[in-house]
Amino acid sequence: MAMSIYYTAIRKRTLDKEERERVQSIVDMYCAKFPFENKHEDFCLYKEPFDEPNIVLDGATRIPWIRSIFYDVIVYWLKCLTELTMLLSDCEWKARLDNVSLIWEGGTGWRLPTDEEYAAAKRKQS
Repeated sequence: MAMSIYYTAIRKRTLDKEERERVQSIVDMYCAKFPFENKHEDFCLYKEPFDEPNIVLDGATRIPWIRSIFYDVIVYWLKCLTELTMLLSDCEWKARLDNVSLIWEGGTGWRLPTDEEYAAAKRKQS
């Protein structure tokens, strides 16, 4: 059993060569330095073409359902996603942990919602 972080970046112009190289460099660094024994998969970026127009980056990363490292693995991959978001700061970003939307905080990065934020989001859905 596992959960996944899903992420999408949207903007009108595609990634240029330098941006693609920098994205790949960030992802490669985090994958190479993964500090935990049990990695279900690397930080995954889907290959183009994407399902919708204007998507410039799309992917998902599975989180192992291992109680002792579950939270730490989420935080680790959110740091990678934060670096990508800061690199491509002119994109509109969407990120979620399965069906729970993640929160972007400007200078800090991606994080899980608080109990109150999660409850408010659930109320909006119903």
